[in-house]
Amino acid sequence: MACCGCLACVEQSTVGMVEKWGRFSYVAQAGLHCLNPFVGKWMAGRLSLRVQSLDVRCDTKTKVQPKIVAGFLRKMGTLLR
Repeated sequence: MACCGCLACVEQSTVGMVEKWGRFSYVAQAGLHCLNPFVGKWMAGRLSLRVQSLDVRCDTKTKVQPKIVAGFLRKMGTLLR
């Protein structure tokens, strides 16, 4: 959340990507950051650090065992705009 153009607040469990003249500069951790747009610094985007899981179940039949159930867990990061 940008306050007035030169102050940027990064919430907990998110990080912000700071650009300087269109190139990646550094990762801003949670807290209040002073970014001066007159020297080319601005917050390019935010990335959520919360773990989102997607459970996938796959059922299959074989000749030996009548049914096998396999479970997969995928962890994803979320890009916030």
